[in-house]
Amino acid sequence: MANPSRMVYQTEDTRNLILERAEAVFVERGFFDAQMKDIAEAVGMSRHTLYRYFQNKIDLGMAIASQILAAQARSASERLDALLQQTNRSGLERLKAFLIEDAVRLVGSADGRFLAEFDAYFTSHRAPPDFRERFAEQGLNPPPALQALIAQGQADGSLRDDLTTSQVIKAVTGLRAVQKEVVLRGDLLLGIEIEEVGKLPSQLAEFMVAGMSS
Repeated sequence: MANPSRMVYQTEDTRNLILERAEAVFVERGFFDAQMKDIAEAVGMSRHTLYRYFQNKIDLGMAIASQILAAQARSASERLDALLQQTNRSGLERLKAFLIEDAVRLVGSADGRFLAEFDAYFTSHRAPPDFRERFAEQGLNPPPALQALIAQGQADGSLRDDLTTSQVIKAVTGLRAVQKEVVLRGDLLLGIEIEEVGKLPSQLAEFMVAGMSS
């Protein structure tokens, strides 16, 4: 539960401004190197005032991640619902379209970069005990529409029927983890030309979907 003394001077507009400016700082400097003093400077407030809103950069980072994941979960559900209606395309084609669009969003957005930085920072020994619980409603659970799309692909014969829904969803989760690593390392990926790095997340999605084809 939040400390009541931290709530006295809070306003929603200021909190939203902090989240916006802090995300930009984390993206620019990296989650490891960004400090609360950097964020206070970006917002135009004292560190003392910033600490009235957030206890530390972990508390702040988790608030930003929660906001991003909630928005992404809503967007994913909307896109999947629309894809479910496109019965003129195979389930596999629609799953591929969904995963490639996700890859493009990850590479081309500040939100994607932030989540990559955030995931890299929160290795098991850094994560708070309630880490999973705090994000259970913002992206850790697969949208029901994704399960329905997988079922449609198996029913129309485009998606391998020797894979369970759970296996496909685990593969999608693993794909996103690898894509985030690509975004995070970027130009430092060995064996890949710099101009090809931005294309790699989409190519990974294509390769995975090809492996699911019947």
